[in-house]
Amino acid sequence: MPVPVPRQRAIPAVESGQAQAAPAGGLLKVEAHRDAAPAQGTGATLTLLLIEDDPAGSPIVPDLLDSAGKPIRVRTARNLTEAERLLTDDVHCILLDLALPAPGGGDTGDELAVLRHVLRLAPRHAVLALTASTDAERGAEAVRVGAQDYLFRDELDGRLLSRAIRYAVERKRSDTAERRLAEGRLRAQENRRLERGLLPTP
Repeated sequence: MPVPVPRQRAIPAVESGQAQAAPAGGLLKVEAHRDAAPAQGTGATLTLLLIEDDPAGSPIVPDLLDSAGKPIRVRTARNLTEAERLLTDDVHCILLDLALPAPGGGDTGDELAVLRHVLRLAPRHAVLALTASTDAERGAEAVRVGAQDYLFRDELDGRLLSRAIRYAVERKRSDTAERRLAEGRLRAQENRRLERGLLPTP
C-alpha cells in the first residue's frame, strides 16, 4: 500500500522575508499624507497650469524645459471653472494672470481676489503671479498673500519662466516641509503636556 506523502506547507511571504508582516488583526496599510504636495519623483515631468483669459496671446514660449532638459507640459485654462477641472495631482505649478476677473463676476474691490480664490482651490500647489511691469506693487502683494513669486508679462521668456517654475515648486515643497515640522513639534509638545497631566500626583 503506497505511503501518502505529506503536503508541504506553503511558506508565507512574511516568513520568507519577501514582505513586511501585517499588524495583528489588520492588513498592512500605507497612507499618504492628505496635504502632500504634488509628487515630482525621479524622471517626473513638470506640469504647468496657465490660467489666463487669452492663452493664445500669452508671451509664454512652448519650449519650456526643466532642470534635466525635458519639456515642461503646459495646460491652459481661460477661467477659474476650467482651471478647477484641469487642476489634477500631476500639476506642479500654476501661472495665474492677476488681470482675470474676480470670482463670481462681481467687483469686490479686492485686486487679488482671483489669487485668493486659486490659493484656496489649490493649497498644495506652487503659484506664480503674472502681472504688468507697471504693477510691481501688486505682484509684491501677491507674494505676501501666498504666491511663491511674481513675473512681469512683458519681460517673460521661456528660460526665465522655466527657472521660475522650478524655483517655485522647490520653494513650495520646502515651505510645506517646514510647516509639517512645526506642526509635528506642536503635537509633540501637546502630547507631553497631556502625559504630564495624566501622571499621578506623588
